[in-house]
Amino acid sequence: MKKEVIRIEGGHTLEGTVHISGAKNATVALIPAAVMADGPVTIVGVPDIEDVKNLTDILHLMNVKTYVKEPDHIVIDPTDMKNIVLDDLAVTKLRASYYFMGALLGKYKKVRIRMSGGCYLGPRPIDLHLKGFEALGAKVEYTGGLYTIEAEKLVGTRIFLDFASVGATINILMAAVFAEGRTTIENAAKEPEIIDVVISFFFFENNTINAPTVRSIAANDDGLRSCKITLSEARSPSRSICAVTVLPTLDPNTTGSACDSFMIPAFTKPLTIMVTAAEL
Repeated sequence: MKKEVIRIEGGHTLEGTVHISGAKNATVALIPAAVMADGPVTIVGVPDIEDVKNLTDILHLMNVKTYVKEPDHIVIDPTDMKNIVLDDLAVTKLRASYYFMGALLGKYKKVRIRMSGGCYLGPRPIDLHLKGFEALGAKVEYTGGLYTIEAEKLVGTRIFLDFASVGATINILMAAVFAEGRTTIENAAKEPEIIDVVISFFFFENNTINAPTVRSIAANDDGLRSCKITLSEARSPSRSICAVTVLPTLDPNTTGSACDSFMIPAFTKPLTIMVTAAEL
């Protein structure tokens, strides 16, 4: 069987400029999040990956218009969106399609969607997502291969995640933006894509960030506004470029990581996120 092999030959001087695309994990969350707005949302720094195409296909199923302004700029216009049953095979092509659960539950108080798919990387249950929706007041049913998640209204509450799940944190955040009152997510994930999603809600509402570890997000009766969001750079390529450019210049007796200053995590303590929705 033929295998693809990438061979890298060392010993050459490296020079030039490298463009790092936006983070994939932030991209696949922000594209579904964009449908929460009432007008066009521009996302800058979108990587050229298959997941973006698959998410765009799902958007088109819901009558959401998309435009590519530049190679890494996508405009998503949900003005005429329809909250249809998402049972198309496109939903099963990637894991991140489950973000439509939180986005559509928040906006319409109901979503029907097939189980997401994607690469098999071991068991990746979504029970924390569903428990979070239920804590906000939603009912969850799974029949005939479809999740039905609906609520008469969503009400803010305190939610503790058994482990700091990125997907659950983002999904609950999206639903909580439209919930009445305050939602507090304890033991929330703290990866950079979480911050990208949180900051996008501030762009939606033109609010300011309160503190480095606490985010308050408000939805008003005018809905979420149009905005332009620039993604943070992808971490793995950034580290690779850092390694090949910095390591060769170090004294061989240097100890520790050459790139520590590039890799300091945003938060080292458990993160609590608070979401406050204005009275509607």
